[in-house]
Amino acid sequence: MSKHMFAGASSPIGFVDFFDNIMSTEKVQSRFFLKGSSGSGKSTFMKKIATALEAEGLEVERFHCANDAESLDAVANYERGICFIDATFPHSHDPQMPIITDKIIDFSQFIDKDKVSSHRAEITLLTRAKKSLSEKAAGYFAALGKIYNADKVNCKEFLINQSVNKLTKEWSKIFRTNKNTNNSINRKLFLSAVTPDGLVSFADDFFSECTVYGIFTEHIIGIGEFLEQMKDEANNYGMFTNSFYNPFDPKIIEHLHIPEINTAFVTIDGHFGYSGIVAEKIDLTQCINRKFANHNTQNNNELFNTMLNEVIDLMKASRDQHFKIEQLYSGSLDYERVDELTERTIRDILL
Repeated sequence: MSKHMFAGASSPIGFVDFFDNIMSTEKVQSRFFLKGSSGSGKSTFMKKIATALEAEGLEVERFHCANDAESLDAVANYERGICFIDATFPHSHDPQMPIITDKIIDFSQFIDKDKVSSHRAEITLLTRAKKSLSEKAAGYFAALGKIYNADKVNCKEFLINQSVNKLTKEWSKIFRTNKNTNNSINRKLFLSAVTPDGLVSFADDFFSECTVYGIFTEHIIGIGEFLEQMKDEANNYGMFTNSFYNPFDPKIIEHLHIPEINTAFVTIDGHFGYSGIVAEKIDLTQCINRKFANHNTQNNNELFNTMLNEVIDLMKASRDQHFKIEQLYSGSLDYERVDELTERTIRDILL
């Protein structure tokens, strides 16, 4: 009963935050913004909330942390309009409609201030080390993006746009049975991320019950253009869409989901490609100029992969410092009070 995603991800342009897309204010009934330090119990709290909702037979969206995919950044249930968000750095958010739908839960109240303050010097050093490693990882990621985009620009010249337009026109016929004109919303999220544990994708699980059309091409040329057009067509027909973006280029759609017809158009190439069952494959190589056959991308691919491994290693080193900070805070946590809050919150949202 769970769908797994990312609401934010590291990218060559920094951390990209799509947290406002988790649930629209029109849909929200109860939204909780969780504040507090690392190790104060926010992720564990949300995992217990998610489990309780699932036990009631409700579908839960679990939004994982791109810096630690085992942790959660948010939990949502659309049926009841319930949403819990970790609203601390680097995705700091505040209530949009205080009291009416939005509430802040401050987990710092469960930390023994005197106890954690005794570790001030150690936490200060760890925080500096974490910051230094994070900044270095961001620098390498920016360089990685330049390699990725340089190759993409070079390859894009081989795309035949008229052929992409024609293909879109044919495939958009799938939307014409839809008469809804009130739900043309596009939600931006990620299904994949570059994490300290490597490349993580939830695509296979997310689309397991959909009719899936898999898109393939040379060097992913034209996929972003095709999916962008298909998204626009679906929205024009009044359909709700989930657009899942590429962490290497967060302006480019990697997978497109249309819930109303339980259909997805997915990339089956690239680092985060879908590898599950497809109903039909869409060949975009027909939209590529034959001159591309003489285009050599091998050197750029090797450089890209080398740089990517450096980014992952630096992210892991930064997370190691984060875990040490988290342990110091969690050692000062009043677990009994957190459990009481968790049980009370579950009772309230299930009433």
